[in-house]
Amino acid sequence: MEGFYGVIYFVAGKYPKNVMDRIKELSGIDAPIVMDDMYYAIDNPYAANGCFQELEDFFIEKGIPFDRNSDSFYEIQPESRIYRPDELDSTVIKDNEGYEYVRAYQIVDILKEENMSDTTKLLSIQELVQEQIPALTKLSDYQILWKDESNSTPFTPSEDYEANGEVKLIFIKSEKTDAIEHNAQIEKIVDEILNP
Repeated sequence: MEGFYGVIYFVAGKYPKNVMDRIKELSGIDAPIVMDDMYYAIDNPYAANGCFQELEDFFIEKGIPFDRNSDSFYEIQPESRIYRPDELDSTVIKDNEGYEYVRAYQIVDILKEENMSDTTKLLSIQELVQEQIPALTKLSDYQILWKDESNSTPFTPSEDYEANGEVKLIFIKSEKTDAIEHNAQIEKIVDEILNP
């Protein structure tokens, strides 16, 4: 398995000590956590296939939203994995500059479809774009709380809190302002084409 650069961003906040210790353990000793006010980042220039598979699985198990970006390596293109609990788990292949794209043949296939109206064709192309650039909640829009087996009341742990048993992240999302704006821009373009 090849190792190349990968970085994973996850929601900033207070984590139970044993959860943060597990995150550090799974990220490896050469992948320190870099803290920012809005999210944490772990990078590794030699991540297996540019991924953090065990860490990503742990985040999903605990309900921790994350974005993982992997660089290109020889014939492997860059990719992003975006995970939002109850919202999205998607891996998007990017071009060599790191941008999402829709393949031309996908658009051509839609345009060639004889049994579709022009409106349906445009809506199908819009759907393709939204698959590649999904509207989603930004990591910085999450506020996190935890629940454990012994207490059903959500809480913010102290730095030395160690969970006795299973803990799971619950989260409070703010409005999807970027997502709403993103969809509105796409809908405006489609509307301008349909209603010149």
